[in-house]
Amino acid sequence: GEEKIAGKDATFVLNDYGLAIDPEREGLSVDYQALKSIMERELAKTGDSVIKIPFYKRLPEVVSEDLLAIQDDVRTRFYKDLNLKFFEKKKIVPKREVFSMLKIRRNKDGLYYDLSEEAVRKLSESTKQFVDNKPRAMVTKFEGDKVIDFVINKEGSVLDELKFRRDLRNALLNNQNEVLVATFSVGENLPKEAYGINELLGVGKSKFAGSIPSRSYNINLSSSKISGTIVGPGEEFSFLKTVGPITGIEGFQAAYIISGGRTVLGEGGGVCQTSTTLFRAVLNSGLPILSRYPHAYRVGYYEQDMPVGFDASVFSPSLDFKFLNDTGKHLLVQSEYNPDKYELTFYIFGTKDGREVSISEPKIYGYIPAPAPIYVDDPSLKPGQLKQVDFSASGITSSFTRVVNRNGEKLIDEKFTSTYAPWKAVYLRGVDKRKD
Repeated sequence: GEEKIAGKDATFVLNDYGLAIDPEREGLSVDYQALKSIMERELAKTGDSVIKIPFYKRLPEVVSEDLLAIQDDVRTRFYKDLNLKFFEKKKIVPKREVFSMLKIRRNKDGLYYDLSEEAVRKLSESTKQFVDNKPRAMVTKFEGDKVIDFVINKEGSVLDELKFRRDLRNALLNNQNEVLVATFSVGENLPKEAYGINELLGVGKSKFAGSIPSRSYNINLSSSKISGTIVGPGEEFSFLKTVGPITGIEGFQAAYIISGGRTVLGEGGGVCQTSTTLFRAVLNSGLPILSRYPHAYRVGYYEQDMPVGFDASVFSPSLDFKFLNDTGKHLLVQSEYNPDKYELTFYIFGTKDGREVSISEPKIYGYIPAPAPIYVDDPSLKPGQLKQVDFSASGITSSFTRVVNRNGEKLIDEKFTSTYAPWKAVYLRGVDKRKD
């Protein structure tokens, strides 16, 4: 038979011109009370029954006329950016997202504004990442592998979700456009000794000689975002979560990255130097590695001081580097950036539990020669000037094993195999600007 349609209230929608009204629709609703008494009557009979489901006309509670009357008010109050502030940090919630939180309802006194629970929950989740901050710490002195002095140099914070939702609601319903984000402090609740930051567990190093200034800058920035991170017992460390968004807004500069098989300027070139160095420190510390991806192509920087195959590529959101703290005590990840020596170092401090790590020399096979170089026109160079931004590399497969033993028990026995496609040298070439 004819389709019974559910009615709907009139709502505001956003189109290319701004705020518009999607009109109400009368609909039919099942009359459950009537249906219940019919069912009871029919079930008492023997034999088959045909039951006609009773409907009643459902009239919309909110109609276009109602919305027309408040359209200007809604535009001023809800169609605008909202600023979230957390000390010196700022996050802008764009007006479309602010608008999507609005729900218009009716009670006996008339229309009132409400917020969509789902939209508020989503904003609450993304705000967590903006304010949740682990306590930061630092080993200020160590000799050999003994930690002499360790300080907690910053309390952490976590979002006070209930207060944040309340403040958000108040701000929106009272036509304000700023919310101070409420948090709880964490971090100083443990005495220093309880962290167990007693010894150096492992070190990882890499060289980045030949990097353009923006690449070196990004290495420094990304490693400093990790340095000082405390990883709790049983906790999983995620590189991408710890570094946060790798965007210009967060201060990352454009440097060369590999994207879609080409070398292009992209935000955050150099961040993989940081993940590669951390991967080496975690390998040497004997900690379980949960997720590591090799680069698609060999990158010359990672072979300045190590054989091929000891790199870890990261790319948001899918390629992450993760490890697990299974030591039963806290770990501290600390970096040291040395621009004079073009060297990055990661230290992992914690409590030694007798694990011994042995890493084999890599087996290298499957050689494929590099293809011919390519030239990319770059109007910022002088005509005829060449600048090499990528270096040729042959394709190759590298495979090494890592075995971690503790008191005669084998904790980890694994193989890391990395296959690199051949890669061409890339030169930027100055072009004559007058030709354009």
